[in-house]
Amino acid sequence: MNNAIEQLQMKDAHFQRTYASHVAVHMLDPQTITHGLNDSPVGMLAWILQRWKKWSDQSVDFESVFTKDDIITFAMIYWVNASIGSSIRAYSNASRYPWKPSHDRQPVVEAPAGFTFLAGDAYPPMATAENRVSLFTNGPLASHFNTVYAKAYAKGGHFGAWEHPEAYIEGIRDTFKLIQHK
Repeated sequence: MNNAIEQLQMKDAHFQRTYASHVAVHMLDPQTITHGLNDSPVGMLAWILQRWKKWSDQSVDFESVFTKDDIITFAMIYWVNASIGSSIRAYSNASRYPWKPSHDRQPVVEAPAGFTFLAGDAYPPMATAENRVSLFTNGPLASHFNTVYAKAYAKGGHFGAWEHPEAYIEGIRDTFKLIQHK
């Protein structure tokens, strides 16, 4: 029992270290950080690099997945067109103006939905490839979706399309196969 509690505490601490400052500054101070990042290409690169390193699958060597050119390209896309502000503002706006469905039907999202979960992401704490689908299907958001496909993989983190593209492709193909056969 003690080991399980310690493990949960470690996973929760990892989750907090991974996302807490990011979410806090985006929700509470979006314009200040936006101006600073738009003003400094080095600041933008440091911001992007820190997030990509912290949010990617920690069990894999970062540079074996993302090249330096990849990271510079991602940072340049935000910096050159000054689009970091709209990406940051989304957090603040979602907090200030929570989404409300325009109808009372269930599920709220009626279109068939497929989910590919990667257990290398820090969220949710304690998720593994073995329990990730059940954490979703037994969680508070499951009833919002018409889920036709859900599968979890041990490999990959927050940037799954880059970290485990095969899983994403499989998820898309299998979701559409299931939809076509209905």
